[in-house]
Amino acid sequence: MDARALARFVALCRVAIGAGFVVAPQRTAPLWLGGIGAKPGAAFFCRIVGTRDLVLAAGALAALAGRGSARQWVLAGAAADACDLAATLAIRDQLPQLAAANAIATAGTGALIGLGAATALD
Repeated sequence: MDARALARFVALCRVAIGAGFVVAPQRTAPLWLGGIGAKPGAAFFCRIVGTRDLVLAAGALAALAGRGSARQWVLAGAAADACDLAATLAIRDQLPQLAAANAIATAGTGALIGLGAATALD
């Protein structure tokens, strides 16, 4: 896959994850946060993160379609994923193993693919 296709793939994944967090946080929060996801503040937190992902995806997709700097949007998404990865690693011992592994894999993959794609974009 070329850099634009990889960047588009990450943006579309971001749409799916973001929409899930915004529309159904009670179902998606436990996948990322484990038991913490059932607490009252988790839905609020997931909606914030989901909205961030939707905005990053919209910016990247618009830029990839020729409306702006795709590299900057893709880098912003990779930076957000890297921060998610760092935050997850900091508390991984407090999360269920499956939730931690899911968050680490998702955020780490997004950060690596995004960074790789961004370096090849104009």
